[in-house]
Amino acid sequence: MSTGKIVGKTVLGGAIGYLAGCLVGIWTPDYVTLLFPLAGSIYGVVWAGRSQRDAALPPAPTQPPLSQPQARPNQAPGASPSGRPSLQEQYEQAARQRAADQQRHSEQEAAARSANTARVQTSSAQQAAAESANKGNIDVLPIFHPVLEYLGVLEEMIISEGQKHNLDNEIVEKSCSLFLRLQRLIPILSELNNDDINHTIKRLVMNDLNSVINPFLRLSGEAKTKNRRILLDGLKDVNNRVTQIVKTIEHKDLMELQSRAELLHHRYS
Repeated sequence: MSTGKIVGKTVLGGAIGYLAGCLVGIWTPDYVTLLFPLAGSIYGVVWAGRSQRDAALPPAPTQPPLSQPQARPNQAPGASPSGRPSLQEQYEQAARQRAADQQRHSEQEAAARSANTARVQTSSAQQAAAESANKGNIDVLPIFHPVLEYLGVLEEMIISEGQKHNLDNEIVEKSCSLFLRLQRLIPILSELNNDDINHTIKRLVMNDLNSVINPFLRLSGEAKTKNRRILLDGLKDVNNRVTQIVKTIEHKDLMELQSRAELLHHRYS
């Protein structure tokens, strides 16, 4: 600041002090009145010095505002800034994978149990049929030897494919149930020795079952899934024909029973 400005502010302060002394001098003594111009001049000097110091100080630096991190336009909520999945997403993904693995493992165990159950039931049926034939001295007719052998081959094929998860549980269960029914029926048919029924059973196993099971087993996995109903319908048709044969045998047994009962009634009445 220049000297002229300092002197001007000093004179201005003294003048203000003089005017204040004149106003106050009415009630105060003269020596007190003379102090006001002096005090005004001193204040003017101090005021000028302070203004000079303020002018000499450099301006305070302005601090730029803190910039907030901007979210990436394609960043999903809850994702980490590096683009990697968050801990919650990793936990959810691991939980979904664990649930899928458990479900797949359960399905495989169910298919294996079904195949093993079918194997046990069929083996038990074969043993029971053999024991029944031995106890009653019933020899299986030669016409049924290849039939029983082929039923065993079909059974092994179905169970093996089921254990490999190439066949679902319904196909394995219904196929083995049909094989079991035929194996239990053949000793009874051998005892009756009806040629028409014997040839019908042989044709059902060697021709009809063979024509639906073997082509189906040669299909790919996706084709088996799409055409599984064709195999199930074929198994159902063969089972219905076996049911008709069983009903025919039962009808003949009933007729024979009634004739024997009437004969006994006339003989001993």
